[in-house]
Amino acid sequence: MAETFVSKDQFEEFTKRMEQGFDHVSERFKQVDQRFEQVDQRFERVDQRLDQVNQRLDQVNQRLERVEQRFEQVDQRFDLMSQQFDYINRQFDQVNQRFDNLSADMRQMRNWLVRLYSIVVFGFIGTLVITIFKDQLFK
Repeated sequence: MAETFVSKDQFEEFTKRMEQGFDHVSERFKQVDQRFEQVDQRFERVDQRLDQVNQRLDQVNQRLERVEQRFEQVDQRFDLMSQQFDYINRQFDQVNQRFDNLSADMRQMRNWLVRLYSIVVFGFIGTLVITIFKDQLFK
């Protein structure tokens, strides 16, 4: 057992100091608990903010998806318009070819008419010349 004996006053002083030390430790634990609570509150606020940021990011992603869908629709419309323009260009090419054929036919017809008129004019002049010379020759 103990080799030295302590008096009751010394023991009471020791226990008093021990209780003060434990009170001090208890107070420090309360302060640490308060700090942990503050940290927990801060983490909760950070979590709330992160949740808000995630919600906003989800909204932005949804909007981006809608914009992407709209761009796809616009691309489809441009493709349709391009196909329609190609069809119209083919139709114009056919019309131009028909006009070229018509122009060629008109030139050919004009050439035939010029030849026909020249034959008629030469025939008329020939008839006039023969009639004039006939009167002078046979007089």
